[in-house]
Amino acid sequence: MAAMQEQNNMAIHIVEKTMPIDRLVMIMYNSPSEIVYQHFRAVNSHLKDDLVKVGQVVLLSPAESNMCTLEEASFLDIAKSVDRTLIALDRSEREILAKRYDFYLVWRVITGCYWG
Repeated sequence: MAAMQEQNNMAIHIVEKTMPIDRLVMIMYNSPSEIVYQHFRAVNSHLKDDLVKVGQVVLLSPAESNMCTLEEASFLDIAKSVDRTLIALDRSEREILAKRYDFYLVWRVITGCYWG
């Protein structure tokens, strides 16, 4: 994924494979600078042990912003909630959820079924 150009560009990524945080940053951003790594860690402060784990959600946002936006703060609350939910799942369940999340969202909208 190319680095985001506009300040309002943000994306949520669902981790499909456990890896070091810095590796994910290298994959998601094109030639990341040190400020990108620092910003990513600040915005995704729910990540622990220098790892992103299967099923976790991370926010990709422009590193140029100097302050935490309302959206970034709201995302962090959601990410922490997701992490608490993931604790109850085993590794294979987390992998299925991460790989099939788009299908789950479509199914949820079509059926009107809303899970936690």
